[in-house]
Amino acid sequence: MTATSPSIPTAPVLQPPPLFAPVAPCIYRSATPPPSSHAFLSTLHLKTILSLTSELPSTSLQSYARKNGIRFIHFGPYSSSFPQASSASASAPFSLPAFASSSSLFNSTAATTTASPPTIAAPISSTITTETLKDSLQLLLDSSNHPILVTDTSGIQETGILLACLRKLQRWNFATILVEYRNFAGNRARAANERLIEMFDTDLITLPQQEDLPAWFAQQVAWDEDELDRRRMGEML
Repeated sequence: MTATSPSIPTAPVLQPPPLFAPVAPCIYRSATPPPSSHAFLSTLHLKTILSLTSELPSTSLQSYARKNGIRFIHFGPYSSSFPQASSASASAPFSLPAFASSSSLFNSTAATTTASPPTIAAPISSTITTETLKDSLQLLLDSSNHPILVTDTSGIQETGILLACLRKLQRWNFATILVEYRNFAGNRARAANERLIEMFDTDLITLPQQEDLPAWFAQQVAWDEDELDRRRMGEML
């Protein structure tokens, strides 16, 4: 008989979920991950999954989170979380210096490409509320929740609005924010969503205590404060 050669073990294929992308250090985005993407998620060492879908959240994703000790939070018509989430605004408030929300102080962070108008679907009501945006941003900016994955059914609408509002907090200019939103949305970009992004008031956000901010955002706060001090000094001269 011919001896059979031993089989060579192969590494499992890691399949990212649709529209997966990093947003900032330890913050990721995607459409709802199917079971075939769960092995990939394990490489991220997630601490939190934030689901923004307007439907009931994926049962397979919830099961994956439970099995791996990942905090699962769902903000939507059927809001839920496990383990029980404490209020994101319970920590002492910490405010950003007041600048115009559309200003871009940090060109190294934001691209300078001018947004070109895409084919935009007929305006419809957004499926995410201002209160959900506020609570979600406070979760994103608390480093105790990191690494965190933000997801919704398509990975475009609710997720896109939330992360565009995060870019406003990062002082990206509005044209650059629209470029990123439209790059993910393609021909499913919605004028109603873009208006919501433009009108969202970042002053609604109660930031975590300064020591709980992600390092990349704490650095931006320091830059903001330095810029504000320079403006005040200029006004005094």
